[in-house]
Amino acid sequence: MSAIRDRHFADTSKKYGPFRVALLPIGAYLPRWAFERQHMGPKEAIQAALDLRAMTSIAMHFDTFQLADEAFLEAPLELQHLLRVSRFRGEPTRSSSCLSQVSRSFWSEDQGSQS
Repeated sequence: MSAIRDRHFADTSKKYGPFRVALLPIGAYLPRWAFERQHMGPKEAIQAALDLRAMTSIAMHFDTFQLADEAFLEAPLELQHLLRVSRFRGEPTRSSSCLSQVSRSFWSEDQGSQS
């Protein structure tokens, strides 16, 4: 399972982190009521990256097969949007540094604009 549960990622980071790389699945997450216990979406992936204190986070497990209700490219585009509007942006904190790394490594502007 890859869903966010309580403090799993934060506890793991406290014991073994911080991590250099986190591979975080962001697909097959809609509808949330059906998949929230098995799959994380883009919003939860950002929280997981922050909880893990990952220096680089890579989005994976999306758009290979149509497994859920989200549209093709919806997960990475939603992730890109959430990173762009995140309240953590620009704050001089560890979270901001981590989120900046997440933003650069999760999804680039060039990839998001390709069809």
